[in-house]
Amino acid sequence: MKATRIGILVTVLLFVAFSATAGSGVRTLINGERAPFLFAVIPPDRLVVPQSESSVARALQHARNDLRLVAPEGMVPIGIDEGILVGYFDGPASGLSLRAVVIPLGADESPVTVDRSRIIRVGGTAMQLPPWEIPSWSEPVMVDGLASDWEEERPVAAYGATDLPVRLEQASQGERLDPEESFFWRMGGTAVRRVYLLDGRDRWFVALRTDGPILNNTGYHLRVVTEEEPRKTILEFSLLVDGRSGPVVYRVIRGTEVPGLEPAPMRWAGQYALHDNFLEMEIDRALLRRYLRDADALGENTVTLDFAGSHRTTSRAEHFVLGSFPLPESLIAP
Repeated sequence: MKATRIGILVTVLLFVAFSATAGSGVRTLINGERAPFLFAVIPPDRLVVPQSESSVARALQHARNDLRLVAPEGMVPIGIDEGILVGYFDGPASGLSLRAVVIPLGADESPVTVDRSRIIRVGGTAMQLPPWEIPSWSEPVMVDGLASDWEEERPVAAYGATDLPVRLEQASQGERLDPEESFFWRMGGTAVRRVYLLDGRDRWFVALRTDGPILNNTGYHLRVVTEEEPRKTILEFSLLVDGRSGPVVYRVIRGTEVPGLEPAPMRWAGQYALHDNFLEMEIDRALLRRYLRDADALGENTVTLDFAGSHRTTSRAEHFVLGSFPLPESLIAP
């Protein structure tokens, strides 16, 4: 029963993340493989459905500025207009590297799954694109749960093995506790050791390393807050771990005192991927900068991030405030 209830909670979060914008028309693209999938959706009037390696490669080159990525076993929202989805799997997993997928899309909200059954076959052989003919990923990080993209980055925050959270709250009862009283501290990836930030072209990236495997029902939360007292929360990004990948959602905090920034329900902001004790996430850069500009125009100096972890069961949820650090200058510059 407990596992079922937790599963319902995760399902609700996923449903909210992908359906909050349903009024504007979205469908879900699901990656059914353990390899990243890079893709673009091209309007049908711009392209005849490609059937050869060269035509698929040309279509991807023409769409190189609009390439998107679905994390391994992840999902992202896409529009409901007619189009042609053109993409390929990246990475060495299961021999899928550079295998091409082309799917004509109708104008509806039906979910679309990409997996090995969708790979184009020519004469019974799976199509593999020449790497020198297709565009590379334009961002410094490919969200696949692996640490290789972060090897040269320095952490913005580091915590020792004996460090405790700055603050512990029992979220299920709103009670503030001494960290020594925690039921869940150091469980399931709550004890974060390193935090990394990296600004990309269209996405903002966050990575963290913990002292043990990251398990389901652990969460991570980034709150954009005003620097001057009394500090006010403007925006919160959250993820709840459910498998090796999933959505990052955001909301404008209800009860914020910043006029003009109205509270809003959770919406999709990006995705995460993890492997063992390492997790990386991407957040829509334009979305974050829009809220920062709105707050700045209202005279609020929102240059601080509060970082927290959490863990929950059906009867108890604990929220661990781990620390604060400044937003990168590139995000808050005009």
